[in-house]
Amino acid sequence: MFYSINRNRVRWRIVDGEAVLINVESSYYYSLNKTGTLMWELLLEQNRSFDDLVEAVAVRYGKPGVAVEGDVRRFLDMMTAEGLVVESN
Repeated sequence: MFYSINRNRVRWRIVDGEAVLINVESSYYYSLNKTGTLMWELLLEQNRSFDDLVEAVAVRYGKPGVAVEGDVRRFLDMMTAEGLVVESN
């Protein structure tokens, strides 16, 4: 399973190192912390798997992958529930 940004449904800006997202359908906005912004930027580069995101976050923060899996899962669950990130095979 890979994840990508649903570019038709979201607009974003990176402000002072943190992403601000706007859902163009609902007008809701989201302010991501540094970890969320890191994952957003990784998804901007290319489609990523859950494991790719876990590894990148773990390396960035010098933690074992198991320590960041929950954060990555919550981010992906929230973003997919809002339709801002989509899953594909």
